Amino acid sequence: METSKLKVESQVRQISPQALKAPQSLKAPQALSAPVELAPKPTKTVSNAKLVQNVSAASYAHDGMDFPRVAQTKSTGGFGICDIGEQDSFTQNFDHTSKKRAKKSWSETKDTVYSPTGYVVLQGNVAVSSKKDPASFTTQLVPKNFSFNSSGEYSQVQTEMFDFVFGLDIPDTIKADVNTQLETYVSNYQSYTTTIGSSHGAFKVETVVHGTGRLARKKNAYSWVRGSLNVDGICAPPEISDPSILQNLLEQWVNEVTADYVGTGGSTGTGTGGVIVVGTIADADIAEAADASK
Repeated sequence: METSKLKVESQVRQISPQALKAPQSLKAPQALSAPVELAPKPTKTVSNAKLVQNVSAASYAHDGMDFPRVAQTKSTGGFGICDIGEQDSFTQNFDHTSKKRAKKSWSETKDTVYSPTGYVVLQGNVAVSSKKDPASFTTQLVPKNFSFNSSGEYSQVQTEMFDFVFGLDIPDTIKADVNTQLETYVSNYQSYTTTIGSSHGAFKVETVVHGTGRLARKKNAYSWVRGSLNVDGICAPPEISDPSILQNLLEQWVNEVTADYVGTGGSTGTGTGGVIVVGTIADADIAEAADASK
């Protein structure tokens, strides 16, 4: 029994020290290299204050309310015919002369209706330049043959404009400021249409002229009324009665006031008057800096 114990102790003493070393896979790891320092990427800055300037230049006021102005010459049939609240006077000449031929005496009714383009009528009168009796005339304010945009149509335009602005490649804070201004414009348009809701579409003069029958071929055998219709109107451009025209107008306005910001979308910044910092460190920049440190 003691002989076996001695053999075991002898075997233990004969084990080489190298055999007790840790396997290669368990060696202590080498020290990690220093972290890569990334040089800051140059940034481009744009200021919301520029938007304030653009909006101011592309707006006009009436009765304490702001409305959009676009770079388009006033033209018949399109937006920009006149500024909201603008009043003007118009004149339309007329000649109501009886030219009927008959053997017996007779009477004839003639009329002239005048509606100034882009305006609704507030009031009107007739200035007679020449009149041959027997003749008479009456005047009348004619109701509009169209309606202004409804509140539902204004709401729909507002929704469409939010979608339009959302799709632009401009900073989110610029989008927010633009949408706020659009809300103001749409609300002001609606208020204005309420203000001029009782206006009229046209002014009309109607005359009754007479003839004396067999003598109608002679100059003094018939009558006439000649003169002019004088109309006072207030601006009612197509955009307040056609939602699609209003939307086109607002889209053009947005494109004009945000032109300085196109291509700077996705950046962050503060509200109106703040500074937008454009540009972030991309993955490619990180990889490039890591390669440079090797």
